Amino acid sequence: MVGRGPRPRSRDADPGWKRSRLRFDRLSQDQFVAFARVLTDAAYIALLLDVIVSRDRRGTGLGRMLMDTVIAHPTIASVETVELVCPPDLAAFYSRWGFVDHSGGSRLLRRTSSRTLLDLDSVNR
Repeated sequence: MVGRGPRPRSRDADPGWKRSRLRFDRLSQDQFVAFARVLTDAAYIALLLDVIVSRDRRGTGLGRMLMDTVIAHPTIASVETVELVCPPDLAAFYSRWGFVDHSGGSRLLRRTSSRTLLDLDSVNR
């Protein structure tokens, strides 16, 4: 698994931009089998998004290995707060890395045109 930063869009790009995104992926026979991405300011907060393991690899420990790699990455390990958005049924899985299912005074707000996400939101109320 490799963490990679983005390439600046131009030579004038802010150097902090290089650390704002990380991508972690695992390939098998040129196919993605696990993927995660992180948006971060490299100091205060990191937002872990799109933690995905292919269906045929679930239950093999690949998700744990992906999360271990993400959390141990020096940029992620040094931020004050790591946030994660996940389905409610996966909250227990992420708890082993210290994630909790309450966020103090914060709330997740969403603007979307995705019918799937809108339907899920009505179920979770």
